[in-house]
Amino acid sequence: MPSSWGTPSRSCGFPASARTTPARSTRAPPGTSSNESVGHYEQSVMPGQVGNFSFAGHRVTYGKPFNRIAELVPGDKVIIETVNTYYVYTIVSSEIVLPTDVRVVLPVPNQPGAKPTQAMLTMTSCHPEFSSRERYVQHAVLDQTLPRAGGLPPEVLAVSNP
Repeated sequence: MPSSWGTPSRSCGFPASARTTPARSTRAPPGTSSNESVGHYEQSVMPGQVGNFSFAGHRVTYGKPFNRIAELVPGDKVIIETVNTYYVYTIVSSEIVLPTDVRVVLPVPNQPGAKPTQAMLTMTSCHPEFSSRERYVQHAVLDQTLPRAGGLPPEVLAVSNP
C-alpha cells in the first residue's frame, strides 16, 4: 500500500448522506472491489494527484458502499479522507457503460492518450442493481484539499442538491 494513503482506514464519504453512507476503502486488484469495502484501480493515481483517482464498490453486497451511487447528481460532494488530508471532489457527470469499457478509468476519462491537467475522481459500480451487466460510473473533479486536523467546514458538508 502506498505510504501516501497512510493507514488502510481511509474513507469515502458523501455529505448527501441521505443518499449514500461512508465506506471504508482498501486496495483491490484493477477493476475490482474488495469484499469489505471499495477497491482502488491500481493503475490510477492517488487522491489529490493530477489524473484520475478511480475506485470500484459494490451496490448490493459486502456492505454495499455504493448502493445509492446512481442518486448522486452534479454538484454533490465526495470526500476522501486519509490520515492527514480531506480531498473534496464535486460530481460533474455520470454514465452507464459495459464492464469492458475501461476508458472511464483512463487518466482523462474517455480520452485515450490525453494528458491529464486536473485531479479527477471516478467511481464505478455494477448496474443495474443485482446485476453485473453494466457499470454505473460517476465522475468528479477536485475542488479542495484540506488538512484533516482542522476538520471539515460546514459548507463542505452541506447538501447541494436536496
